[in-house]
Amino acid sequence: MTKLASAVPMAQHQLSVLLALIAFGLWISPARSTGLVDAQAERSATVIDKDELQKQVEREIRNFRSARISLRQALSIAQSHLPKSRVVDISFNQEDKSAPVYLIKSVQGDTLWELPVDANSGEALENATRTSTKDLDRESQANLMAFRVIRQEMIEAVKIAEGGSSGKAISAGLLNEGGRLSFSVVVVAGEDLKQVILEPPLPSGRNSKYLRR
Repeated sequence: MTKLASAVPMAQHQLSVLLALIAFGLWISPARSTGLVDAQAERSATVIDKDELQKQVEREIRNFRSARISLRQALSIAQSHLPKSRVVDISFNQEDKSAPVYLIKSVQGDTLWELPVDANSGEALENATRTSTKDLDRESQANLMAFRVIRQEMIEAVKIAEGGSSGKAISAGLLNEGGRLSFSVVVVAGEDLKQVILEPPLPSGRNSKYLRR
């Protein structure tokens, strides 16, 4: 079965940002999010030295800053392309000399979509993939079921995180800590990466709270 991975903010995030979060002390091993992280990437993190980590951090931030489309714009594009879906994960991705893209995971009924959006043109690319939620493991299915009762959307969480940290989001996803789902947003602020975790509004309608930054 497909596993929705145990990783904090990046979820589907590429290895460089995963390593960057470790380098900046943002890694929280017990937490679980709703993205797919390659097990080999996690193992590789233990054998790359600190200098290489820093180079990857700097390269990732530089690539992100050169993109013409913001993460929030990519969320809006994905929403217009899949109007009845809800985003559960998004991350910036540029490998080697390939074109930069935002990889967006959205759930629509019993389908989990992965949609690439060109980070320069804003075009929703045609190579979208789909996975039945029935093929996910039980924990992942439970997380998606819990997300259905959350009123706040990913784009709202990103807006709050960017405003509170004075930066631009490079990835966002869902985080399960202690059986409660929260939004986890990674923001580029200056030369650093910051993680912002927000608690979704409760049924009573209270606003999101900053849990950790």
